[in-house]
Amino acid sequence: MLVAMLACFDVSTAFAATNGNCGANFGGTNAKWSLNTSTGVLTISGKGATKDCGNVGSNQAPWKDSRDKIKSIVVEEGITALGRYMFYKCEVAESVSLPSTLTAIGDTKFLEYGTFVDCKALTNVTLPSKLQTIGHAAFKGCSSLKSIKIPDSVTTIGTSAFEDCKALSTVTFGTGVKVTGNVHLGIQVSAKLNFLLPLRKFHRGAFMAVCL
Repeated sequence: MLVAMLACFDVSTAFAATNGNCGANFGGTNAKWSLNTSTGVLTISGKGATKDCGNVGSNQAPWKDSRDKIKSIVVEEGITALGRYMFYKCEVAESVSLPSTLTAIGDTKFLEYGTFVDCKALTNVTLPSKLQTIGHAAFKGCSSLKSIKIPDSVTTIGTSAFEDCKALSTVTFGTGVKVTGNVHLGIQVSAKLNFLLPLRKFHRGAFMAVCL
């Protein structure tokens, strides 16, 4: 009977960590994370950049076993960059709060591993006024995201940054964008693309849309 009970007990979830380090420096001590399992709020705090994550093995986000419990994400003041795959498949997270100190969401070094890939319940993101880089695949697969306003401070938007954002109906570009990758908005052809000033440089296919 005891064996049968243990077989039905999800050990990885029951004993999953609820806090720890997630910084980019040696030991990851410059940034910390905590998950309130009662409210579903994941909080990132500290100073500087967070670590880059992957999708396999020990390089996954430290809260990987509790993704289904994360309902909202709060990144506190002091964090300047969010690493690759940080919030990969946080599929029930409906909101994210970003700090005014944030300058980069992911990077443009790798074509995959976007910071918010497959955050499918995320409906709205307010990008901070000091943000400079929206990395490759940053919001890829955020299929509930309805609109996005890119601040004037952003100069670079990576490839596939908004690919498969099927609910995205309005995108407003600020005055600072110099380079975009193949953004692949993945939106309906009737969606609005607003440009406050002409882009100074863009790659072929940057604003490719699909009929859904």
